[in-house]
Amino acid sequence: MADFRALESVNKRKTFLLLFFMAVLVWCISYLAITYFGGTGAGVIPLAVLITLISVWGSYFASDKLVLKMTRAKVISYEDNP
Repeated sequence: MADFRALESVNKRKTFLLLFFMAVLVWCISYLAITYFGGTGAGVIPLAVLITLISVWGSYFASDKLVLKMTRAKVISYEDNP
């Protein structure tokens, strides 16, 4: 059985890989949407990058809170679960 540090390393690598592919997907969708609705020139790419960065940042830093709210997790004390 693999030790915890090895599993943690693999999990981090997979997380960053998923975030990278999500960033590419969001960037492509943002770029296509902006150009479809009339965006032209050099302003399209920075706006698409900004949308992508906000999306990935929110996914990375808020996903734990989202899962905790979805599962209705609560902090318990030792007396609640000895």
